[in-house]
Amino acid sequence: MANERPNTAAEVAAALRTVADKFAALGEAPLPGVGVSVDILPHGGEEVEMAAIDLIGGALYGRPGQTRELSGGIYHHTAGAIVAGISVTAFTRVTPPAEREMRAELDRLRAELAAANGTGQVSA
Repeated sequence: MANERPNTAAEVAAALRTVADKFAALGEAPLPGVGVSVDILPHGGEEVEMAAIDLIGGALYGRPGQTRELSGGIYHHTAGAIVAGISVTAFTRVTPPAEREMRAELDRLRAELAAANGTGQVSA
């Protein structure tokens, strides 16, 4: 896998084991007060990314991710907690929920109109 991004949960686990093995090789070397965090940033389009975060959230924390507003109107879909003293967070930027709902309603109305026209398509 070298420096390629992992594409499966098994590949992520293998990559984390590689990191763990490198730390284990340090033995009892002092690392006073070290804080460790792992950020998981899925890629592949908003729906795929949100589903991956929900899967990770369920596996690590027992609950799916949540969509939260950050400053400036930015939204992230996030799942995170402390696991064995390590902060693990999965997140991705997402379309604001109100906009997603509006787009879904617009798609529904377009489909309704196309069906009513009998064409299967809506002309602009």
